[in-house]
Amino acid sequence: MGDKPSLHPDDLAKKVIGSYPTGIPFVDYDPDTGWGVGARGYYYWNGDRSDPFFAYTPYRHRLMLQAYATSGGFQDHQVDWEWLYAANTPWRLRTALVLLGNSASNYFGTGAAAMAPFRGPDGRTYGRFADFVRAIHQVDAKGGTYASYGQYGYLNPLWRARLERELLGGRVRVQGGVEVGWVRITDATGTVVNGANPDGSARLATSLPTRLREDCDAGRLVGCNGGWNNLLKLGVTYDTRDYEPDPNEGVFAELTAEASTRYLGSQFDFQRLTFTPRGYWSPWRDAVDLVLVGRLLASATTSGTPFFALGNLTTTGELIRGVGGSRTLRGFRLDRFVGPRALVASAEARWTFVEFTMLSQRFSFALAPFADTGRVFDSWDQMTWRGWRLGGGAGIRLGWNQATIGAFDFGWSSEGFLFYTEFGHPF
Repeated sequence: MGDKPSLHPDDLAKKVIGSYPTGIPFVDYDPDTGWGVGARGYYYWNGDRSDPFFAYTPYRHRLMLQAYATSGGFQDHQVDWEWLYAANTPWRLRTALVLLGNSASNYFGTGAAAMAPFRGPDGRTYGRFADFVRAIHQVDAKGGTYASYGQYGYLNPLWRARLERELLGGRVRVQGGVEVGWVRITDATGTVVNGANPDGSARLATSLPTRLREDCDAGRLVGCNGGWNNLLKLGVTYDTRDYEPDPNEGVFAELTAEASTRYLGSQFDFQRLTFTPRGYWSPWRDAVDLVLVGRLLASATTSGTPFFALGNLTTTGELIRGVGGSRTLRGFRLDRFVGPRALVASAEARWTFVEFTMLSQRFSFALAPFADTGRVFDSWDQMTWRGWRLGGGAGIRLGWNQATIGAFDFGWSSEGFLFYTEFGHPF
């Protein structure tokens, strides 16, 4: 650990000794999934100041439990455990059991087709999502509606585990991991859904063919029937951040490779490579707690990738779904832009304007204006500087005992205004 940066003296002085829980029951609204009710709880074990790792780690153990479901058919239930410097060795262990589901996941096409404005079944296009939704919900004279035209359903129980080892004085980590998951795909075509009369009132109607059904029937997609999607994951990171959950200074760059193969019991064969560098800078640390942050993300996946995994942007720490949503291109819908090649660039300024202690717990609030841009391609030879989508906005970040971060972001784009509630900084 000779070259590993320690916590800044200010952060080290605030670090909690021993163990403690944090947890937030939440009722929130997401533009893609509706009203949500659930809770997430953490239990951290930091050790004490005599621990030689105390000044170098955000925690030694972290256990996370979550139960969450929404009115729009989304669910996310997790049990996640992480152990840093396991048994006082250079190894880090993390494992999780996850159940993900969404009865109304977005599907707006893939690759170059996804970059176009929202397209209805009649070929008409719409610049704003609200106009698109209003048009496709209309019930025709035969009692049919395209209300589910841009959606599909999935259920995805999975188990993942990864093991990391530090090298070169603690600045470099190598990672190996596996993920075992099964995906069930459902399509609304022919079922009864909520449509709309010309006056806007709700009406039950029969779902006409969805865009996913059109593309599957035309043979454009892989994975239309779901199945086992098991992955081998390898990664390497270069990390000089001073505090992992909420950095003030440093660089974090990672290169992640994934392979799904029938030798792992998967029903798909594909590979993915993702490169993500991030930088953190506090220009006036002694005068104001302001952190300037930037991130680039580039991802490429091979043919044979199932459509439901095509937009995944995998890092060594988390899975990001598509270009669009709270982690990539704020102001656009989740999975708005999905393709075999993806590029994203983001910048934030995080200004912590107040810190206080209440009931022996340390809290902070930060203002975070941001700007995001990105797009997807069918192949790198189509790379162009035209047609990139731009999103921007601002958010509030709540810090609880330094390691738990709540993010509340308001994003704007040409397609509408969206509000996001998440745990952790977007990057």
